[in-house]
Amino acid sequence: MVPFVKSGRWNSGEARPLSTLGAGWHVMAQGFAWEATDLGRSAATARSAWDLARRAIVSGDFDLIVPDGATYPINWARMEEADVFAVISRRPAKANVIITGRDAPANLVAVANTVSEMSTLRHTLDAGIGAELGMDL
Repeated sequence: MVPFVKSGRWNSGEARPLSTLGAGWHVMAQGFAWEATDLGRSAATARSAWDLARRAIVSGDFDLIVPDGATYPINWARMEEADVFAVISRRPAKANVIITGRDAPANLVAVANTVSEMSTLRHTLDAGIGAELGMDL
């Protein structure tokens, strides 16, 4: 799993179970990308995270690769959509890639085997309540 939004400073809910299962958790992001003040650094971080995810995908060594929240840097042009599309299009048959995040680009949706869309009916952030440890972090 390569989180594109979650910070290594956070005790994210996924980290412990993944590590217990022996799965990789490769945090490269600094936190919420939409709060980034240094867009150059944010873009460089996203590209580094994608490089790691790309290598995992094309290696054929993994059955499951999760670029978590990767739609955000794609949509904000901090990563090359064409490169992501090309890698996903040519992924090894056994490589299951789950890209999470809102507003997946149409090219990505077109090459996906499964696309799910969740919609928010109500969210704590709308009420001014920040992320909570154990729930969002």
